[in-house]
Amino acid sequence: MKSFFAFILTLTFSLHASATLITVNSTEYNVEWSIGTFNDVNTTYDLINQVWWSDSNLAFDFASALGFVSDGDINANIGPSFAYDLINDAVYIAAAQDSVQAPLASLLLNISQNPDYEIAWAYVVNEDRESIPEPTSLLLLLIGACGLLLSRNKSHT
Repeated sequence: MKSFFAFILTLTFSLHASATLITVNSTEYNVEWSIGTFNDVNTTYDLINQVWWSDSNLAFDFASALGFVSDGDINANIGPSFAYDLINDAVYIAAAQDSVQAPLASLLLNISQNPDYEIAWAYVVNEDRESIPEPTSLLLLLIGACGLLLSRNKSHT
């Protein structure tokens, strides 16, 4: 039983999104990102309605404000990406990269090949928004409930 809970705890810490606060054009944003395909992240976080969508300059402003972030992602030279356009099966993204000569990069992803990237989304810090429960929080709540049930069953026997 201990190995089961150890497995669940390991799984819990692998299902997270990263986040930070940045300021762009005098507005403070909470920027979050996670690794996934464009389609998966877009389905969950509605990337097409982000403030920088269809505005490559603003996408680069966000990438520049965030800067290069290395947190063990799948492409160690590119930080979280800000998708700003979708044409057929191609997504255009702006990202900070680990390079002094070229700190910002523009990339074209073929989404039909489903590449995984760190894709970002953002919201204004003081903006009222519907809360989306994180899988980690729900999993921790479930683990706690299971633990309580198991401890109650042991105390009754």
